[in-house]
Amino acid sequence: MEQIISSGLEELGLTAQVPEDAPAMLSRYGQRLLEKNQVMNLTAITEPEQVARLHMLDCAALLKFCDFENKTLIDVGTGAGFPGMALKILVPSLGVTLLDSLANRLDWLDGVGAGLGLEGLETVHQRAEEAGRDPALRERFAGRYDYILVDEAQDTSKIQHAILRLLASGSGNIFMVGDEDQSIYGFRAAWLQALLEFEQVFPGAKVLKLETNYRSTRAIVEKSDAFIRRNQNRRPKKMRTENQQGSPIRRIMLEDYNRQYNYLLKVAENCEESTAVLYRNNDSALPLIDLLEQKGVPYACRQREGFFFTSPLVRDITDMLEFAFDDGNKDLFLRFYYKLDLKLKKAVISQLLYGMPKDKSVFEVLLESGGLEPWQIGKVKAMQTHYSKLPYLTSFAAIQRLVRYMGYGDYLQEQHGDTTKLDILLSLANQTPSVGQFLLHLQELKERIETLEPRPDCPFVLSTIHASKGLEYDHVILIDAVDGLLPSADEAEELEEERRLFYVGATRARKQLEFLCYENKFGEPSDASFSFVSQFLGEEPEKEPERKAQPAKSAGPSKEQIANWMKDYIPGTEVTHKIFGRGLLTRREGTFATISFMEAGTKKVDLVTCLRQEKIWLTHFV
Repeated sequence: MEQIISSGLEELGLTAQVPEDAPAMLSRYGQRLLEKNQVMNLTAITEPEQVARLHMLDCAALLKFCDFENKTLIDVGTGAGFPGMALKILVPSLGVTLLDSLANRLDWLDGVGAGLGLEGLETVHQRAEEAGRDPALRERFAGRYDYILVDEAQDTSKIQHAILRLLASGSGNIFMVGDEDQSIYGFRAAWLQALLEFEQVFPGAKVLKLETNYRSTRAIVEKSDAFIRRNQNRRPKKMRTENQQGSPIRRIMLEDYNRQYNYLLKVAENCEESTAVLYRNNDSALPLIDLLEQKGVPYACRQREGFFFTSPLVRDITDMLEFAFDDGNKDLFLRFYYKLDLKLKKAVISQLLYGMPKDKSVFEVLLESGGLEPWQIGKVKAMQTHYSKLPYLTSFAAIQRLVRYMGYGDYLQEQHGDTTKLDILLSLANQTPSVGQFLLHLQELKERIETLEPRPDCPFVLSTIHASKGLEYDHVILIDAVDGLLPSADEAEELEEERRLFYVGATRARKQLEFLCYENKFGEPSDASFSFVSQFLGEEPEKEPERKAQPAKSAGPSKEQIANWMKDYIPGTEVTHKIFGRGLLTRREGTFATISFMEAGTKKVDLVTCLRQEKIWLTHFV
């Protein structure tokens, strides 16, 4: 790493400008970064050579444009310390403040600074927006810094940009690096408009367009450029490259949705160059991870969370399958009975099952109770018959029976349930046919994923598109780029971010880019559409295809209706959010609610906005 940095500084003409020991110190910084990155998420760049070039030398290039000697600089949202820490090493007289919202990152940066003997380095544990609301901090920071540097500016929020304006109000020197075509964090309030309005907000500012792609082949760059130009909310630019034309972009049309995992298994078994399988959601990788584990094929994966396994749909189906082997488990039955085609009220069923003997099944107790109407007896007998067959079916057929014939599919439809996980669960079931073994295997897979060890030397990588941002691979395979998942939106503004996400995924490829598509799903004709794939390959005209006419939308709920609904949203209430799924409302401050979601974690939402847009509702219980 030290030699790469030294040679790079020489190429930039900076050798005489920086301290003699700067390459060695930057190399020590990089080594500590890679070591800490094993246990703390600091950077997506894990190759020493890339750390040297994409972190250290990129920061050093700023010295060509700014005089940092005896100046002060604040690095907002510093993360792993770039560019602030690197600039401090290169220019010892520069006073640097590193501001970040995560205390453990700053503790680590403090240790790095102390280990390198850096003086005049300050860390501040604060969110930028909170710092802006604090009068004491505003007074402390405003006008203090000669230069404000912001990296990944397309990922910062509106309020963070307001803070940046405040910080730059003294010197007027602000340097922002960003690409609105790679703004993919709208769900975290990223505000790309700041890039588009830069000259208006900072009069006299200059915009430098970097339109040369040094990564990808001409085939990839040309298609990517034409694809992203479909977006309207962006600066006009024309991406180009001097690289070779390279291989054509390939669309692999598989016979069935489930075949993609075997296709990817073969790629992994013969993988000799850096290859990434990219997808929108972590769930998409689960059947592939399962298959790779069963076959003992090495892979690298950044995924560690196991939210899939605790999601409502997966918990429901596993509960229902477990009951097939323990039909006297009243508590288990009470967790899901109302989601099946039984039509029994809670008060009735609780009374009938109260004090039930341990040697009888739930169905026997209900049928012998004498407390059911004739039509209810028919429902219970039918469910008893279904359950008598489940243990003898394949796990795939058992899940299909629950969804199609036992009422669970109707429940999901009525509750606007997220069914995207059903395909993943069915794919996993296909790989473990026995119902009993399948239930045990799900738990084993969950534990395996939660304990995945980093494999930085493995060429076959599984990653979400979001996690791949900033990285590059010789070969990229994009999966699940199907309408409803990617893109998952129809509204113009949301569709543009979906297109940016697809663009980011495609432009991770250096040499070869593939899209996996399919004709059937689990042996049945699929109505799946792959509009982004078609657009990327130039098969659809520049003008967006006309969508099917939709019924005219109503004006939405009135203020009075929303005010009445708001009364029900109190701490302890269970809710369902259109995007984040089910959760528990834990705190309420005016119109804002803090909700702990089962899958998405804790979020703070504006209830008025969510209710007006019909994005949130009370979770229904029978």
